[in-house]
Amino acid sequence: MLTAYSPLGSHHLINSQAGLTREKVVIEMADRNNCTPAQILLAWGMQRGISVIPKSTNAERIKENFESVNVRLSAADFDQVSGLERNYRNSVAAFCVLPNGSYTAKSIWEE
Repeated sequence: MLTAYSPLGSHHLINSQAGLTREKVVIEMADRNNCTPAQILLAWGMQRGISVIPKSTNAERIKENFESVNVRLSAADFDQVSGLERNYRNSVAAFCVLPNGSYTAKSIWEE
């Protein structure tokens, strides 16, 4: 089982074996683009105009993450990754729910 790690503490995380880096189509795209599945997903996020902030303490992985700026997905690959919605969560987002705050667990996940 894989466990995601967070600077906010592990009690906020959900253990799961799921992960987009293990999706067959993402692995095939990585092979075609001579990069890693993680780089495909980072490139996809950046091509969407999202600020992507990967976390790693591994020097090689940090270097790989930076190299994802050189990965360009075709329109077809971009659309294929966009269609991979799995409703996957690696955090319960409890750190966003504060007393008298504007967020509830329901509003974070269901609205």
